[in-house]
Amino acid sequence: MREEKSKFTAYMLWFFLGGFGAHFFYLHKPVWGIIKLITGNGCMIGWFIDLFLVGNMVDAYNAQVRADNMEQQLQQATTIITTAAKSVLAATPAATTAPQPQEDAEQPTQLPQ
Repeated sequence: MREEKSKFTAYMLWFFLGGFGAHFFYLHKPVWGIIKLITGNGCMIGWFIDLFLVGNMVDAYNAQVRADNMEQQLQQATTIITTAAKSVLAATPAATTAPQPQEDAEQPTQLPQ
């Protein structure tokens, strides 16, 4: 399971290493991190704009992490329940059905010769 990211850490990375896109790498956005690294974060214009975006980026990342973790926990619970149900069914003796009495089939009658 992934862990949520800290706004404090994201803002510290933005402030000290934002010109290199470090806060994007921290938030698992490597493509944007590389773009910011190559362009010097838009000649530092992007650095100023990111001041207003970092908080929302962290919130969006954390919301996705919570959703992913919830889905993973649901899958684990489903697996546990399914395994337990299979174990119970395997331990339960199979129901046997009594053979049904067959109706007497008519025997062809033989004529005396």
